[in-house]
Amino acid sequence: MRQIFIDNQTTGIDVELGHRLIELVAVEVVDGKITGNYFHTYINQEKDIDEGAVALHGISKEFLQDKPFFNEIVSDFYAFIHGADEILAHHSSFDVDFFNNELKYLKESFLPIDEEFNVVDTLELSRKMLPGRKQDLDSLCEYFKLDIENNESYKELEGAFLDARILADIYLCMYKVERC
Repeated sequence: MRQIFIDNQTTGIDVELGHRLIELVAVEVVDGKITGNYFHTYINQEKDIDEGAVALHGISKEFLQDKPFFNEIVSDFYAFIHGADEILAHHSSFDVDFFNNELKYLKESFLPIDEEFNVVDTLELSRKMLPGRKQDLDSLCEYFKLDIENNESYKELEGAFLDARILADIYLCMYKVERC
């Protein structure tokens, strides 16, 4: 089974207010093993970023100036996720809504990610598995005893890339596919 864990960063929290996608990550897991294959890009939206969003992820409009536009990366992203049995995200509606919103600005057409792929919300899964517990990634790491600070797998990662990689580990722990 090939699973793709995705995460993103945005210019704000509400697609309806015109906020846009500025970082996109996908981490590949095949048969319960993190393969080391991934897709990661920043996206230039030529748009201001809400102060709260910058405080959260640290990505500024200036940092994005030399990064590709969405239309320049979307084919590569779809090529990477092609053939996936599942696309997984923590609070998937947020990630999917922002990604699908970007598709409407393109001249060429791509199917919305949730129409082409089986999208699984790991937040819903964790709520069912661990009712009454906090469901954010930090709390789930604590529950599954994933040591982010001292794990070599995480040393060079940040932002959405770190979150997607941690999410893959949490999921594998949830289903005891990998030892935690």
